[in-house]
Amino acid sequence: MYWDNLGWSNSAKVSISAVPIKTNGQPWSPFEDRLFNELCKLSYVEICQHGYSHKSFSYGTEFYGRNINQQKEDIRTGKQILERKSGKIISVFVPPFNSYDSNT
Repeated sequence: MYWDNLGWSNSAKVSISAVPIKTNGQPWSPFEDRLFNELCKLSYVEICQHGYSHKSFSYGTEFYGRNINQQKEDIRTGKQILERKSGKIISVFVPPFNSYDSNT
């Protein structure tokens, strides 16, 4: 891949924030899966979890205004999906819309 030839140091990372499930509940397309798999092979790419499905609601967002059990389940399930797809440990969570509450 082109980016491998840039000579980036192993100490520098590029963070990719991935949404585990599409907003409409559908899985990723074959193209999205291939792109994600290629990015995961790069030593300087860090995969972050960007919510669960990036939904917003009339009362708030995925991680603002929802009860703690719903939020925990979405974070846990999304983390499992990304770890299974990437083969990496996901240790960074980025809430969609930069919106979160004390339950998050």
